[in-house]
Amino acid sequence: MPAQGVCKPGPALGVFILPNANSYLECEANQGQLRESSSYPMPILIWNVRGLNKKERRRDLKSHMAKLSPNMVVLVETKIRPHKEYRIWKCIPRYWDFVNKYEFSNLGRIWICWCPKIWSCHVINKAMQQITVKATNKGEGGSNV
Repeated sequence: MPAQGVCKPGPALGVFILPNANSYLECEANQGQLRESSSYPMPILIWNVRGLNKKERRRDLKSHMAKLSPNMVVLVETKIRPHKEYRIWKCIPRYWDFVNKYEFSNLGRIWICWCPKIWSCHVINKAMQQITVKATNKGEGGSNV
């Protein structure tokens, strides 16, 4: 059954992952429509969130977490200062592990969060504009991302 929906212009998710399925929804830039693909089986949510200070944006993140049930989340451009990082943790399951880059930016622009029951992650490198993580899926075959 094909997925249906529309991507909103502006700060929208680039990839929607369907839980428990071997497919994902990709936002087509030209038409703003969602289309289903079967080439990516892991439920990973990647979002250029452009700030999580607004309550509405955090509500969107919680909603996406509930609908998509990802087991890894990558948030870019969070713009959350260290003393307010609790705002991100209210959106992510409490038992998850994470890495961010507050040591390079007071705005912690990149967050990578994962379920430790499913992923084993090791930080390879951190710099001002990137975090490199080796993520190994603990399931059958132990695939790397």
